[in-house]
Amino acid sequence: MIYAALYSFGRFFISFVREDNVYFANLRQAQISALAVIALAIPLALWLSWRHALS
Repeated sequence: MIYAALYSFGRFFISFVREDNVYFANLRQAQISALAVIALAIPLALWLSWRHALS
């Protein structure tokens, strides 16, 4: 899960140098996907670590 978050973080910034079409809010499709993975992976990792600490 940490890999997914870090990969998406890097992919988000690498996508700025590519010359693809812009889709939404001046972001490319890869950047939107990367933000979605980050938005899911970080809270899920925190929840899993919190749940593991309680047990």
